Amino acid sequence: MVKTRARRDEPAPEPGQLVMRGILGDAGLDVGDLRQAAMLNAELYGFYGVSAWVADTAWPRERLEASKLVKFERYADFTVASLTGRGISL
Repeated sequence: MVKTRARRDEPAPEPGQLVMRGILGDAGLDVGDLRQAAMLNAELYGFYGVSAWVADTAWPRERLEASKLVKFERYADFTVASLTGRGISL
């Protein structure tokens, strides 16, 4: 059974905004790890994707670090422009 998940109708983030992705255990940011995460997402929610958070005025970096990212051993951050410049859709 596919879980349902609400997807918000939010405007696309600005090129300079920070995107943060948590990393657990040995999983990292290489192609294989991201592919596995996207496939799990498709099994659970019915679409391919990976979880990430965009820092903004409502959820600045410090708030994300103290809440959404606290369960991760480490995290990586990127700008929107650095991701979209590599062909990644947000």
